[in-house]
Amino acid sequence: MSYKHVKNIGRNHSSRTSYGYGSGIDGITVHWWGGKGQKHQNVVDWLRGYTGNRGSSAHYVASDGLVTQIVEDSRASWHGGNNKANGTTIGIEMRPEMTDGDFQTLVELCVNLERKHGSLKYYGHKDWKNTACPGDYYDRLGELVDAVNAYHKTGKVPSTTGGGSSSGGGGGSTYTSVSGSTPLVKLYHKGEPVERIQKAVGVKVDSYYGPSTAAAVAQFQKAHGLSADKIVGDKTWAAINGGKASKPSESKAPNFPLRKGHWYGPESSDSRNHSGYYPKDRQGIKRFQQKLKDRGWTIGVDGIFGSQASKVVKQFQAEKGLSVDGGVGIETWNAIWSEPVT
Repeated sequence: MSYKHVKNIGRNHSSRTSYGYGSGIDGITVHWWGGKGQKHQNVVDWLRGYTGNRGSSAHYVASDGLVTQIVEDSRASWHGGNNKANGTTIGIEMRPEMTDGDFQTLVELCVNLERKHGSLKYYGHKDWKNTACPGDYYDRLGELVDAVNAYHKTGKVPSTTGGGSSSGGGGGSTYTSVSGSTPLVKLYHKGEPVERIQKAVGVKVDSYYGPSTAAAVAQFQKAHGLSADKIVGDKTWAAINGGKASKPSESKAPNFPLRKGHWYGPESSDSRNHSGYYPKDRQGIKRFQQKLKDRGWTIGVDGIFGSQASKVVKQFQAEKGLSVDGGVGIETWNAIWSEPVT
């Protein structure tokens, strides 16, 4: 896959140092540009600052197969509504439709930015300001990080020549192959089981389980009285073909993100506790929330360790014979991935 890179620098920018955080870049802030149906170029024109807008901008505007840069990375764009966001991060405005191609273009843009600036932190606009932005992209920030890391591991370099569309299952490096009669299938899986799912839910059959397929699966699940979690497990497979799915296999836990002796838990005054109050902790929380959800627990994936998360964690700990403290330290973290699925 490739995306077309267009440079069209505007006037809405300033020195990074003017915000009091030096000139370094340590993160990416993802936005969406609001109402659906707007044209990419119209958004570019507005954010460049020559059509009456002198209050906002971004570094990049991105949609399926097309990236327009309107502020140099070395300069601060006016995107975060927060001094630290403007001074230390790169702002990317995304198309709100969030097609598979839109998301894959975001992945590859972030890969190229990390190749240029080193490892970066990822934020949504709402991490800096009370706003709904970046909408649907916010719940997928953890997935974005995983996809960027997976792309780096391939050793490939995203191409910025040729342009063209990235939809229709492009960018295979971010998709994981699945096989078998009734495997656990979720976003960014690919393979023959996905084709059978797509035929059952009535979408284009291309073997790639992207957001459009996931949305159709959710509708199928609702129609069959199932939880619309977009994950094809035992019950959804049974509705598709009357078969019985195998239990999802266990997987090795990723490295625990926190320092020794620290944990994720409900908000408290203990400095070793990480509740999601600070944006930097939310990716780790979202990661274990998503894993618990994938394994059948009813839990939100929002990066905040609230009362629901504490309740589910305690239930999980009790079921697995762990110390029931409602917090996720390294022992509970590892168990979330490695303990048998029941």
